Amino acid sequence: AETIARGITHIRTLAHEIEEYLFPPTHHPTSEDPASILTEVIQSREKEMAAHGIRTGVVLKEKLPKVPLDWQFGRALRGVIDFSRALLPQGGELNIEAGTCRQQGENYIELNIVTSSSTSLQVDEKDVFRPFSKVNGYRLGLSMAVAQQILRRHFGEIVFRKEQSKRGVFSLMIRVPESK
Repeated sequence: AETIARGITHIRTLAHEIEEYLFPPTHHPTSEDPASILTEVIQSREKEMAAHGIRTGVVLKEKLPKVPLDWQFGRALRGVIDFSRALLPQGGELNIEAGTCRQQGENYIELNIVTSSSTSLQVDEKDVFRPFSKVNGYRLGLSMAVAQQILRRHFGEIVFRKEQSKRGVFSLMIRVPESK
């Protein structure tokens, strides 16, 4: 019965991801503080990460400006945090640095989610956003592809890169609209 229940839960999650991927909801974003959303997401996952031997840390380099965000941004951030946790099956560190930067004449909020492991990260950079990949036994489904779409809708982007064999970095960029 437990196996069947897990299977049904997995199917429901996958059906929701497919619906969100193919038919994104249309909600009007409101001006939100990304630091408070980041704090909520980390707090919601903190006990689970500690149980897996993952130490977390958040560094806000400066006060972040409010930007137009909707509830999907938090969902995308949770997906990235969950994937980052999957990269650390034997524990490690997950640190988030948040600040602002300027690129090509535009202001951005930059969130770097850095995973550091004592062992080599078992992920290929090109597989991170590929739907239905599997990393360390964690099935991605569409979660990272949906996170990528959500960030595009928020005038942002997300990239993943491996630095050395034991360190991975997700960089999330969210454009800050010019004030009128």
